[in-house]
Amino acid sequence: MPVPKTFSAENENETLIVTPLRTIGSLAEENVRGELDAILEQIRQRELKHAVIDLCEITYFGTSMLEAMFA
Repeated sequence: MPVPKTFSAENENETLIVTPLRTIGSLAEENVRGELDAILEQIRQRELKHAVIDLCEITYFGTSMLEAMFA
């Protein structure tokens, strides 16, 4: 069974829009850490001036989500 995707990341001009798609239990989950690392790599490789974290898809976030936002 495929692991559900945790984040959506879209580029609009010089802005990266990241949307968590589900509640994150822990950043130690292998798929969560892998997706987060891929998003951070996008930020490093592109000339992005802005990042937006859109929380509209989740009803709750805890310290794991806060940690991801400050990574």
